[in-house]
Amino acid sequence: MKNMFTSVNRIIRCLIIDLFSLVSCENITSDNQKKLKEKLQTADSLLLASENAQATTILHSIDIEQYITKPQIINYYLLYAASKTLERKTQISSAEKALKLFDNEDFISKHKDLYFKTLVLNGDVGYESKNYLSDLNFYVEAKSLIKESDFKNGYILSRFAQLYFEQKDYENAAKYNLKSYYLTKSCYERNLVSQRYFRPEMSLNNAGFCYFKNNQLDSAAKYYKQFE
Repeated sequence: MKNMFTSVNRIIRCLIIDLFSLVSCENITSDNQKKLKEKLQTADSLLLASENAQATTILHSIDIEQYITKPQIINYYLLYAASKTLERKTQISSAEKALKLFDNEDFISKHKDLYFKTLVLNGDVGYESKNYLSDLNFYVEAKSLIKESDFKNGYILSRFAQLYFEQKDYENAAKYNLKSYYLTKSCYERNLVSQRYFRPEMSLNNAGFCYFKNNQLDSAAKYYKQFE
């Protein structure tokens, strides 16, 4: 039997970053703003390709004072939060700065996708620091912004699974991995998810390992077999 808890986080995280491409809602007309936009898009693409060092170098070259809209500034901070080359405290600080800019309900209503992404990344960076209760609150609020059938919900369900796993509640961890699998597989079959990032069967392996940890060997074997 496999003895690794295969994570789908990087795959779906890349998907989420890709879907919320870093483009301001306002028209950008000046050459300077166009260059800033291009830098953000380049950094975004590098992060998707796991070229974190190059992405961070580009982000360091950007003068935050040149930004003219809150969505641009938020996206800048979120890219920093997503970079794996930075210290954890810097990632957390960047994610928190992005979140603080959602300072009124009207702005949140106009930028729900960006708010969703901000909540998720705050949960993700907190997870790495084992702030599980805080992470759960971020994920629950993010989940409230989307429909149950939304493929992004597959990522939230997978995060619930990991939080249960960390608490050694392996049965619920398996359950949420399976929920994530069936939802995202359905979206995949309806061409709502990019094939370049997505392997829904990885959640089956996660579920199998959770059942294995819970000594439910028949269930573990069942999902390991489906994974193969």
